[in-house]
Amino acid sequence: MDLKSLILAEHSKAHTLAVARQIGHDTKQFAALWDLVQNGEPPLPQRASWIMDACVEAHPTLFEPYLEPATKALSLPSHNAVHRNLTKILARMHIPEELQGVLYDHCIQWLIDPAIHVAIKAHCMTIACNIAQGIPELEDELAFVIKDQMEYNSAGFRARGRNILRKLKKV
Repeated sequence: MDLKSLILAEHSKAHTLAVARQIGHDTKQFAALWDLVQNGEPPLPQRASWIMDACVEAHPTLFEPYLEPATKALSLPSHNAVHRNLTKILARMHIPEELQGVLYDHCIQWLIDPAIHVAIKAHCMTIACNIAQGIPELEDELAFVIKDQMEYNSAGFRARGRNILRKLKKV
């Protein structure tokens, strides 16, 4: 299967899910998908990251080897769709302890950055909450940041923020 041509053939949710089903749990095809996310010419990274999200939703273990590179990729300039899809994937994953500090700090920075899109911020709240749970200092910091940002952000941010605050019991 020529993954590049397949991805460029159509841009729709139905096509994205169909390509994800074709890839299934094939680690070689998933690696090729990751390569397109990292090195492809637009619009390949955006579309490949969307397909990657669909693959990981069906087969979460596929993404485990990419946790560290994905964490690093968030620091690199990329299309908002790539960052949105990577944060969405990371929000569903168990983050290893060695990556938690860097990822938590990155999420907090994005939560306070007015230039970051709301969907990315929502996923960052979830990631930060997953990391912070059980660590009172981090829970307090995350609750403070969310409360501080509520008035400056959209209804979507506020809704996710309230859910996270309830989860942290910091309402």
